[in-house]
Amino acid sequence: MEVSKTILSLNNNSGAGSFPVFHALRGAESPLILFVHGLCCSTTIFDDAFTSPSLTPDFSIASLDLPGFGQSEHLPDPTMAALAGACETAIRHLKQHSSRIHLVAHSMGGAVVLKLPEALLEDRATIGSLLIAEGNLVAEDCSLFSRGIAARPEADFIAAYPRFAPKLAAVPYLDVAPLTPRTVYRAAKDLVACSDASPSLLDTLHRLRVPAGYVYGEENGDMPVLDRLGDIPQFMVCRSGHAMMRDNPAEFYDIVGNWCRAHQD
Repeated sequence: MEVSKTILSLNNNSGAGSFPVFHALRGAESPLILFVHGLCCSTTIFDDAFTSPSLTPDFSIASLDLPGFGQSEHLPDPTMAALAGACETAIRHLKQHSSRIHLVAHSMGGAVVLKLPEALLEDRATIGSLLIAEGNLVAEDCSLFSRGIAARPEADFIAAYPRFAPKLAAVPYLDVAPLTPRTVYRAAKDLVACSDASPSLLDTLHRLRVPAGYVYGEENGDMPVLDRLGDIPQFMVCRSGHAMMRDNPAEFYDIVGNWCRAHQD
């Protein structure tokens, strides 16, 4: 099935007006899985989803570059709420052409989807389920690099970015070239603030009535959040780290497909 890659002009509910957002879409009629990426990533981290036999032919597949990332237009202040506004608009656009949408959110994407309106997340005619892949839910989830970024004054980080960017670029799953230092800093700063907040994003996840699960890489089996998930189902991807969809795509997308099929009704 052909994958279309296009720029959509969306009206952002966060008040930013109309702006271009890049998205990739395969199919449009069957139940749809929307993948939401993390900090300094883009749709490219989910490239294997579009060819995965675990998802074909049961699901349409979509992913989007959040504003400021990949090929999407930058926002002046890319807070989690502003990124969620873009995500909400994309969901409502995609819903016109498909039945239920399953959300799969990685890293910062977990914080973004949990900033969506709860009424939308709990609308079972729209949202079939939510699967968090090592998403930012608690303070300890910011240990990779976002907390280090947020600890510095913005002007200092921007001045040091030419030296910092090559370190980011060395991480295979990141998409660093399109980024601006202000986008990286402000998104990281707000991500840390949201992860440190009380009640936590994990509290929000527990409160929601949408079916929710959590996926993590085998290398990260000691994350503190795992002991706090309670009755939220957990799935481990063997031989993988934070980027489990890159490290072991076959197993990751098998988990995604089985999860979404189990929550079709």
